Amino acid sequence: MSPNDLAAGVLPVVDTLIARGVADSNRIALLGQSAGGYATLGLISQTDQFRSAIASGAYVDLASAYGTFYGEFRYGDAGSATQAQLLRMLQFERGVFGAPGAPWEVPDWYRSASPITYVARVHTPVMLIKGDADFVPTQQAEEYFTALYRQGKRAAFVRYAGEGHTIAARANVLDMWSRIDRWLRETMPP
Repeated sequence: MSPNDLAAGVLPVVDTLIARGVADSNRIALLGQSAGGYATLGLISQTDQFRSAIASGAYVDLASAYGTFYGEFRYGDAGSATQAQLLRMLQFERGVFGAPGAPWEVPDWYRSASPITYVARVHTPVMLIKGDADFVPTQQAEEYFTALYRQGKRAAFVRYAGEGHTIAARANVLDMWSRIDRWLRETMPP
């Protein structure tokens, strides 16, 4: 699914919540983890309806991710990087992403399905959260942060050492939610 396809499925629900008085159109934030983080970044490239966004563990550049080692296999700690990369290729070509081939075979598909392609459209402040041992490469969030920073857009990047796809250590969870609270207070003041 392309990030361009996301708005049609989500924005009518948001509009309904606003129309019914459930949500304040000036104070809607978007938070997503994993595929939800990918969707968050896709959505904010389609609309300025959200005042703030938080994406954790998100893919942003599918061609780059295809060839980047899983975090836990990067240094050989979890086993063979070769076996892990076979899993990554299958994930892209036969699994969740449903790519019709490898990046060098169908580059247009990878470009159109990657939120980084649309980062110039983003006006929403974005916080990116990553564990450095995540199977979604840390470089994904770094690429998106760099693109936002280069354009002078508001962004924050939070990395947790030793954390995987989900931030799990108690101290890190408390820190993360504290940062999210501060971020939302800064980007959506009362």
